[in-house]
Formats: sequence, C-alpha cells, structure tokens
Amino acid sequence: MPTVSHRRDRIAIPVDFKLHHYRKLRWVAAAYGVVLAISVFLVVWRYLQYRWHAQDADLYGGMWAGGDMILGVFLFCLFLVPTFALVLVIRDSEPLYTRYAKVLLGLGLSAPLSLGLISIPQVNQGQSLLGWVFFWRILGSPFVFLGLAGVGYWHAFHGQSDCARMRY
Repeated sequence: MPTVSHRRDRIAIPVDFKLHHYRKLRWVAAAYGVVLAISVFLVVWRYLQYRWHAQDADLYGGMWAGGDMILGVFLFCLFLVPTFALVLVIRDSEPLYTRYAKVLLGLGLSAPLSLGLISIPQVNQGQSLLGWVFFWRILGSPFVFLGLAGVGYWHAFHGQSDCARMRY
C-alpha cells in the first residue's frame, strides 16, 4: 500500500506540472495565432479603407494617420495579452524563463541600435524599408520598456508559484 500512495504523490505533482505546462504553452501559442489573425484582418481592413475612401484619406490625411497610430498601439497592446499569459506559464521553468529573458534583452538592445542607424541620412531619408522599421522600433520603445518593467515586477514580487515550490 505505501507504494500506491507514494506513486500517487509522485504522479500528482511532477506529472501534473509537466503535462499541464506543455498544454498551457499550446494554449499560449494558439492565443498568439488568434491575435495574429485579428491583427492581419485589421491591417487589411485599414488598407481597404484607404482604397475605398481615397479622397477622404487625401483630404483628412492627419486624421487618417492618427487612426493608423491608434491601430498600431491597439495591436501592440493586443499582443501583450498572450505575452502576459506566456510569462505566467514559463515562470515555473528556469530554462524557458532564461531563454525568454535573453530574447527580451535582445529586444531591449535593438532600440539604441535603431536610434544609431536611423541617424544615418541614407537610412532616414527616402522610402527605405529599413528606415521605416527603425522608426517604428524607436516609436514603440516606451511600450517595450513598459513590458520589460512589467515582467521584472512580476518576477521580483511573485517569484515561483506554489507548484514550483512543491516539486522540491
């Protein structure tokens, strides 16, 4: 009988954590897919609005540009929802959290690089795709820093969950 209870205790915590961990990662991946599909739909819809109402877009160019900016901020905030869920899922796994931290470090270092490269006249003048990407990266820096601060706050004050503490 002790082997049964010992087996039950062994199965209840580690297997539950392992199986549910990968299931949660699948749900997060599905959430990213849904957000990406919504984003593509909204961007295509905005493009179609430009095509259908070309005279209005020319006449009220600044208002349309403001709408584009609001759409960009909305899409960025929409991607923060599955990212928050990802942080909740990977907080119990040290290798996954370390890999995620390295990705965030690379993302954080891309802002000064973008700022340095956009100061080159050949990049910031004209219609180059590279200049456009660098411009939007610099424009999105406050939101990226907000996300980095949120992840740091979450990790500092919440640490490991009860499930991670019970494994050892």
